[in-house]
Amino acid sequence: MELWADNNYHWYLKQRIGRRLAGGITRAVWHPEEPLTLYLSGTATAIVRVE
Repeated sequence: MELWADNNYHWYLKQRIGRRLAGGITRAVWHPEEPLTLYLSGTATAIVRVE
């Protein structure tokens, strides 16, 4: 998974995620109250918090 941001009509790659989770990413959910907090889960891994 790649997280991108745009600024001034240009896209910037902010982070590559995926190799941290065994079996790959199966679900990605943004936290409803904490800005810029993403929760990832994989087939063989518990939930990982990415800030």
